[in-house]
Amino acid sequence: MNKFTDQEKDALQKFRNVLNDLSLPTEQQSDFYLIRWLRAREMNLKAAEEMLRASLKWRQEYDADNLLSWQAPAQFQSDFAYDMNGVDKDGAPVFIVPFGKWDIKAAVASGQKDVYLRYFIQLCERAYDVMRKISKDRPADDPVTQVTLVWDLDGFSLRQLTARGTVDAILECVKRLEANYPEMMKISFNVNAPRIFALLFALVKPLLTERTLAKIQLFGPTPTKWKSALLKIIPADQLLPAYGGTRSPSKEFMHVTGRSSGGDEGADGDMCVVTIDAGETLNIVLDVKHDNSTLNWSFRTDDFDVGFALYYKDGEQILNQERVDSHLKLQEGSYTCTKAGRYTLAFDNTYSVVRGKTLHYMLSVVSPEHDDDF
Repeated sequence: MNKFTDQEKDALQKFRNVLNDLSLPTEQQSDFYLIRWLRAREMNLKAAEEMLRASLKWRQEYDADNLLSWQAPAQFQSDFAYDMNGVDKDGAPVFIVPFGKWDIKAAVASGQKDVYLRYFIQLCERAYDVMRKISKDRPADDPVTQVTLVWDLDGFSLRQLTARGTVDAILECVKRLEANYPEMMKISFNVNAPRIFALLFALVKPLLTERTLAKIQLFGPTPTKWKSALLKIIPADQLLPAYGGTRSPSKEFMHVTGRSSGGDEGADGDMCVVTIDAGETLNIVLDVKHDNSTLNWSFRTDDFDVGFALYYKDGEQILNQERVDSHLKLQEGSYTCTKAGRYTLAFDNTYSVVRGKTLHYMLSVVSPEHDDDF
């Protein structure tokens, strides 16, 4: 992160020139800060400028600079605890988030969606703050600029996906992270992922750049596989025991990880629920691993119709887009994926300038020689 190529040095100079009308704080004038935006947009100067200016506007509107002094409700801090006391072998902070046990459904149902969003953004601000403090003890030309993340998905269940508003809250966090904290993530270990997590990840993928996706490592509930991966990056004395380390967890962290992930299912049984805003398209990306697998879908919407299409890889259309009466009848279908690869189910609401659509859906991928991939 801290070494610049000749191309990046040249781009940084040009970037400064197009930003000379801004009165940036000293920290945001550094090459280490500015390079984040350029790398996030693959050295596209105009795209990086637009991204940074939009983020600065958002920070002002959201009062992000003062988030560190904000106090979330005490019960909220307990129920959504995380660990941020370790560092990896390069000195980068390690954040461990027991995401599977975070009851986002309960927060949304109790009218605390905005509190959850604010809490998540505060976590991002704390990441910057921790990096800033660690960097004070390092050479000026070698600050810590990224964090190592461990997302523990143990306990993540269908009830989170089927509850109205829960997926929307998760996706909103992903959008804000990608738009306002570029290149903050060094590597992301996602451990203990249940099969159902594939449905959420399919929604998240379209929101991330290929650069970000390349940093994500996904592991199932087999500790012997992911503990060794963690220990290659993080010393044992900087990891909690549940992840192969020796450092003691906080009481709050133990409270979250020790509780049950049970609870009632959503009102729509096995269907995931997500909102498609007016004028927007929801893309769900599935990576089909085996030739001749069958992709199955069923979906419905509340009150109004929606456009539906299926694409393969970079826009090759499999099913032409068509507005379907999903508000009147459950839409069901399947497609035999003769070739493995990335398939995108597109739910189009761009023709609506006023109405958002609530989509209820269920997907599965079944290969001829394997069990259901979900």
